[in-house]
Amino acid sequence: MSSADPVPSARPHLGRVTSFDPRRGLGLVTEADGDQFEFHATAIADGSRVIAAGTAVCFSVVAGRGGRYEARALTALASPPAA
Repeated sequence: MSSADPVPSARPHLGRVTSFDPRRGLGLVTEADGDQFEFHATAIADGSRVIAAGTAVCFSVVAGRGGRYEARALTALASPPAA
């Protein structure tokens, strides 16, 4: 995550899955401005628990464990987010 911590909001966030480890169920999504958020496989909205790195997604940001923010409700987009 960048130095200016974002505040969770109702607005949808757009980004791209930059990594996902299906064995551990952990991934990372990055917004165009560089903010990064971790997520767990249970945060994938369609229930598949699998998402490919490089997938453009819409997601929400919530307060997670340890005072960090994390991505939730990841939904794959048909087209990539605007840069």
